[in-house]
Amino acid sequence: MAGLAVWWFFSGVELAPRTVKVGVYDYPPYQARDPKTGEMTGYYTELLDALAQSQNLRFEYVDTSFDDYFKDIPKGAPYVMGMPIVINAERERQYFSYSWPCGEVDLILYRRADDGFIGGIGDLVDKRVGAMEGIETTICMRMMKEGKIKAVDSIESSEKLHRALLDGEVDAIVCDQGVSLYFQQLHPGKIVPVEMVFYRQYEGFPIQRRQTWLRDRINDGLRELMSNGVYSRVYRKYFPVKEREQGDECELLRRGGEDDDETSRLPMLEIDENHNSKRI
Repeated sequence: MAGLAVWWFFSGVELAPRTVKVGVYDYPPYQARDPKTGEMTGYYTELLDALAQSQNLRFEYVDTSFDDYFKDIPKGAPYVMGMPIVINAERERQYFSYSWPCGEVDLILYRRADDGFIGGIGDLVDKRVGAMEGIETTICMRMMKEGKIKAVDSIESSEKLHRALLDGEVDAIVCDQGVSLYFQQLHPGKIVPVEMVFYRQYEGFPIQRRQTWLRDRINDGLRELMSNGVYSRVYRKYFPVKEREQGDECELLRRGGEDDDETSRLPMLEIDENHNSKRI
């Protein structure tokens, strides 16, 4: 046993996975707790499963909120890392570092299918708009100050956001395309995309600054998963290719490309050390 310990010390090889605590909040289809089992599910959860296997890590999930990221991650308690959020230079200066990009956000304006009075952003001057806490609310508040929106409701979860739209509590919502595609499948024919509000922002895992070893491992793992096809497989599982149907009111269902090549609809997320990106 002593000889094994000496070998481990000098080789630098970890015999057991290193545990990392990750702050999570419900944001389907990206991450959510299964109400029956309590286990985390979703796209980013499955991506973390692959990263754990690749990088000899074990992730423990701690329930929290988006807002708590900004006080908890800098101090490293009760978790040192969060689920991916939009990469923002100001956040990086003030709060935490980021992994390389591992997701993308296209913010779209949506309306109820039975409300034909909203044809674009120009029709929101007398409307109440719902938005998720975070960049969506920030952008909508800016539009309200510019006189483009009458009122903004900041809503804490994607499920409540879409429920507010369907129940008529808000006239329209601004939401990430991937999230709304999930809720459109749950409520077919009831939610309609109208117009792009904000085009392609990248997301990364927020990580406590001192955890440079963790950031390096996450980045190494992302590079491996993007190279060996696992990233693409997981992505397509949660965001399958969707052909544009006749009568669709906008082209926004095409993710990452404008032609009919399947590979063009993957996220544009093959990246290098300078955050340069190209289509994968």
